[in-house]
Amino acid sequence: MSLCINPHCPNPNNPDRLMFCFACGSELLLVGRYKVIKKRKSGGFSDIYEIKQDNDIKLLKILRLDKIPERARPKVLSLFQQEAKVLMDLNHPGIPRGDRYFEFLPKNSQTPLHCLVMEKIDGADLQEYMTKRGRSIDQDLAIEWLLQLTAILDLVHAENFFHRDIKPANIMLRPDGKLALIDFGTVREVTGTYYVKQEEGQVTGFVSAGYTPPEQLNGHALLQSDFFALGRTFVYLLSGKKPNHPDLYDPNRDELRWRDYAPGISPVLADFIERLMARTPNQRPASTGVILERLIEIKNELKNEVQDQRKNELKNDRYSPELRIPPPPPPQYQLAARGFKPKSIPPPAPISPPSISSRPITAIVDIESPPTAPPTIHCGLTAENPWQNVRLEYVLPGHSEPINCLAISADGQTLASASNDSTIRLWNLDTGKEISTLGPLFSSLLNSVTSVAMSPDGQTLASSSDDSTIAIWNLRSSDWKKTALTAHSNGVNSVAIDREGKILASASEDRTIKLWNLASTEVIHTLTGHSDWVLCVAISPDGQTLASGSSDNTARLWNLNTGELLHTLWGHSSGVRCITFSPDGRTVASGSEDKTIKLWDVTSGEEIRTLKGNSDWVLSLSFSPDGKTLANGAWDENIKFWNPKTGEEVHSLRGHSIRVSSVAFAADGKTIATAGWDCSIKIWRRAC
Repeated sequence: MSLCINPHCPNPNNPDRLMFCFACGSELLLVGRYKVIKKRKSGGFSDIYEIKQDNDIKLLKILRLDKIPERARPKVLSLFQQEAKVLMDLNHPGIPRGDRYFEFLPKNSQTPLHCLVMEKIDGADLQEYMTKRGRSIDQDLAIEWLLQLTAILDLVHAENFFHRDIKPANIMLRPDGKLALIDFGTVREVTGTYYVKQEEGQVTGFVSAGYTPPEQLNGHALLQSDFFALGRTFVYLLSGKKPNHPDLYDPNRDELRWRDYAPGISPVLADFIERLMARTPNQRPASTGVILERLIEIKNELKNEVQDQRKNELKNDRYSPELRIPPPPPPQYQLAARGFKPKSIPPPAPISPPSISSRPITAIVDIESPPTAPPTIHCGLTAENPWQNVRLEYVLPGHSEPINCLAISADGQTLASASNDSTIRLWNLDTGKEISTLGPLFSSLLNSVTSVAMSPDGQTLASSSDDSTIAIWNLRSSDWKKTALTAHSNGVNSVAIDREGKILASASEDRTIKLWNLASTEVIHTLTGHSDWVLCVAISPDGQTLASGSSDNTARLWNLNTGELLHTLWGHSSGVRCITFSPDGRTVASGSEDKTIKLWDVTSGEEIRTLKGNSDWVLSLSFSPDGKTLANGAWDENIKFWNPKTGEEVHSLRGHSIRVSSVAFAADGKTIATAGWDCSIKIWRRAC
C-alpha cells in the first residue's frame, strides 16, 4: 500500500501499483524516490511517516504549517529548516542522519509541504523504555549513558549548536544498547546574531515541564542549558519519577528531593548530577569536556570501590608478594549479555596505571599448591608435559580497560595488545618494556579495539574495531602511518594476516568475512554463509585455507584464494568464539560458548576429538610452535594446556582475576602471553 501525504486527501490509502493518488491526484512517489508506506504519528506541528527507498526504510517528517498561526509560521519554518541543516551536517551514530530536505506541492494546493527525510532509528525512547521496564536504572548504566550522551553533545556543541529540549522522550535506545539524541526541532545555533536577538527578547522559548532550565524559561538559553536538562533526565532514570512529580519537587521551597528515591546511588554520582542541575548556568560544568573528565574520574572512584570489595579475592590471585594485580573493571563488564564485549560501553578512563613491578619475578610457581602457599622452585618436567611448571616473568601495566586480543611477531620480539580503552600497545617481549602506544583511536571515546594481527616481517599491524573499521598501521614509518578500511557495515571482531603478508581477513557482525589485498587495501572477496555474527578468523600456515567461527554455532573452512566454501564444521551447541590452525596446518581447533574445544581434520572437515574441562566459555586458543601443546583462555579465569594428540588436559592454572580473553605462544616455544579483563597482560615462561 502507498499513502498519500496530502493533508486534505479524503482517502490517502492507495494500491502499490499507482503513481498518483486515486482520491486526490497527488504524486505518490515523492521526488521520484520515496514511497510512503506507513503513518507513524501525528502531533504538534508535524506528521511522521515511514517511507521506502529501494530496500531502505527511512522516516519522513512533514511540517504542518496549516496547524500554526500565520504570524508564527516564519519562525517555525525557520526552526524546521535549521533541524534539517543540523541533521544533514552532523555525522555521529548518536544522531539520526538527515538525508534530504524538499518541498512537496499536493494536487490543487498553493501551500507546499516542507519535508525532511532522515534515518529511522529502531528501538524505544527512554520514556517508553522506562514505562515498560517498570523500575529505575542502576548507577553503572547511568554512567554509561551519561558518557554516551555527553559525547553526542560534545559534537553538537562543537558545531556551535545546542539542543534545548533534552528529555527521555527525545533519547532513543537502540537494540544494541547505544543511545541516540533525536528531535532537533528546537536546536539553535550560537552566533552573534543569536545573542543580539536574545537581548531584544526575540528568541522563541521551548518548555518541557521538569526538564527546562530557569534561564530558558526566560528566553535566555545557553549551552549549559542542555546540561540542566541532562541532569533532570537522569533524575528520572535513576528514581523512576519525573522531576516535576510531587514526591520529588517541593514548589514552596523550589527544591528537588530525589536522592531518597534513587537507592544504591553513590553520593559521588548524585553530587555530580546535582551540579548539572545547578540553578544558575555558571554553577554548572563549563563544557562537555569538563563533564567527560569528571565522569571518568567518578568511574575510576567507583572502580576503586569494586577493588576494595574484592580485596580478599585479589589477594588469593597473587603469585608473588611483590605483585599487585590491577583493579578489575566496573561491574557492567561482568554482566555483558552476550559475553563478547559490551556494545555500549562508555568512554575509556585514562587512569594512572597500577603500580606493578616490571622486573622479572624469579620464583617458579608450583601451580598445584594453593594460591596462598609460598612459591616453590623445582624442575621436574617430562617430554609429554613440558608446561607442567611455568614461571610468571612479567606483568605488563598500562591498559585501563579490559584487553581483547594479543599478537606476537614472528620473531618473538614484539607483543601487540588491543583493549577496550581504544588503544593498541606494543611491548618488548624480552624485557617487558612498552615500546609505543597507538591511540586513543576514537574521538567519540565509545569504541573498542577488538583484535590485532601482525605481518610476518613485523612491519605491518592490522587492528579491528566495533565501529566497523579496520586500521592498517605502517610500523616502519616514524609517525605510525594508519590506513582505514571501511567496507564492513557493522563491528569487526577479528583480523588475521597470511604468512606472506599479502592478504588480510576480517570477520564482522555484518555476518560476512572480507579478504583484502594488503598492498592495495582493496577487497578481494566477500565471503557469505554464516547466519549470525562472525566472531573469529584464522589463516592456515600454507596460506591456502581460511577458518572462521560464528555465533551461528558453526565453524567454516574456505579456500583463501577463491573464497569457495570447503567445509561447514557442525558440532558445537553454541557460538564459536575462537579458532586456530596447528603449525602443520592439518588440524584446526575451535573454542565455543558450549565450554568445549573441538579438533577438526582440515582436509576432510571431520571432527577428530572434543576437549572437555573448561567450566565456562572458551575465549582464546593458541598452538605451541611444535604443535604438541594447545593452550586456551576461558571465561572461568583459567588457562588450560592440552595435548592435542591425546586430548588430555596437561595442566591448568588460574592466571587472571577476571576472564582470560587471549593467549598467544611465542616463537621460542617456551613463552606464552595471556591477557584478561583484569586489564593485565602476563608473560609466562617454562621453568626449564
